Amino acid sequence: MKKSILGLSLLTVALFASETTTGLDMLVNDAKTINTTAMSSLDSISKSQTKLANYEEKVNNYSDAVAKFTQQQAQSFSSKKEAIQAMNSLEELSSQSVVMAKEISYLSAHEADNASDDYKATLQTLSKTTLRLSDDIGTMSDRILKMADKIGVMADRIVKTQEIQSRNLHATTALVNGAMQLAAAQTGEHQKATHAPAVNMGAMQNSAMKQTSQTQNIGNMPH
Repeated sequence: MKKSILGLSLLTVALFASETTTGLDMLVNDAKTINTTAMSSLDSISKSQTKLANYEEKVNNYSDAVAKFTQQQAQSFSSKKEAIQAMNSLEELSSQSVVMAKEISYLSAHEADNASDDYKATLQTLSKTTLRLSDDIGTMSDRILKMADKIGVMADRIVKTQEIQSRNLHATTALVNGAMQLAAAQTGEHQKATHAPAVNMGAMQNSAMKQTSQTQNIGNMPH
């Protein structure tokens, strides 16, 4: 069983390509765990500064793990198969960042459920962390795609991954920026759900189970 890398010290300077693929899979599993847990309790998180702080801590730890992983220098892939496996994981990792952005969008839309200044400040910090996380995944994508190109993966396969990553980056940025603007505009007055940007909880839960399908339906912007 693969262990989570959250909270672990990633001090290796150089990784074998197989370790890169394994590390990506671990990051994907960690992201899925965070998202699944959050989506099952978004209503309660929106009403509790303590629960929001706990969620923020998980996202911060995950973001730190991604940043450390990205900073490591990986050796070349040993085969095209290994490179494609890494690209598949990268696509999934990227799509999970969109799910996190949707969670933040939902919390921002329901911020009036918890009108404390601390809640608003935590939500703003969480939004910035998610943007930084998406940017780190973009950096990781550039490196992995260069490694895949070097070992001879077909150009159209590389372009496919690049397009998925670009769409997800655009979607994450748009969702989080919108959430930050919404949070800044919120007042202490409770607002009806019909006045907030629609975030379909059923669709969010479905997206966590069908990420590969989800990445095909996100707006486009070159990375």
